Amino acid sequence: MVDISVIAWINGLSALAVVVMCIYIGVSFAVKYKKERKRLQPYVSVLGFIWASSYSAVIWDLLSLMTTGVNVTPVQLAYLAYWNVPLVIVLVMFLGFDLFAPESRNKVMIIYAVTAIPYYILFFGFTQSFFTATVTPGELVNIAMTGILALMLLLYVVSALIIVAGGFFQLQRRLTGPEKRNTIYLFLGWTFYPLGALMETTFPVAFTPIARVVMILAFYFLIRGFTGTVPKAPESIISTQNPVQTE
Repeated sequence: MVDISVIAWINGLSALAVVVMCIYIGVSFAVKYKKERKRLQPYVSVLGFIWASSYSAVIWDLLSLMTTGVNVTPVQLAYLAYWNVPLVIVLVMFLGFDLFAPESRNKVMIIYAVTAIPYYILFFGFTQSFFTATVTPGELVNIAMTGILALMLLLYVVSALIIVAGGFFQLQRRLTGPEKRNTIYLFLGWTFYPLGALMETTFPVAFTPIARVVMILAFYFLIRGFTGTVPKAPESIISTQNPVQTE
């Protein structure tokens, strides 16, 4: 049986903490929807479970090392960690634009949904051409996107940071009371989330637990933002159409 390094343990346990947080999001917002019937709650719940599946790749690799002494293959880990990237950005855009620019929501979702076509063609058809992997005895597999897929991932992350976080920043300036407070939480959540994703995919393995802390903070702010009084824009940021009704 191979000796598992301290870094691998920290990496795996920090990923477990993120998975627990994501499952909590999935379950709690499903329960909230059953009781409160607020229409955005199911989408938040689904997003929580999807996030959990990504980080479960790290846990799977750690369990494999613990039980067999062998890592999971890099291709299997890539499939589990990155299969959902386009789906996540579509849901993120929906949750953002539904609140601060509903008249543009469907157009934006279509644009990002179309990008899923080349993503999945390359992802499933040429997986080994767009991923690199470092496999060291006693360590978890370190996989990274390369080429066009890496650029697409960067586009998605920057979109969440600039468009969604920026939209909530503008929205909070026009609100007061609980709605303003929750909008600030959403701004912080959608700011920390892409920053955590960037750190996760670019930092050396030894520093990935820091990225997980940032991600947990993001999820905390998103939970606070989508709980209670969900913000309603007095008018869309992009146009002056009808007010947004979210509850």
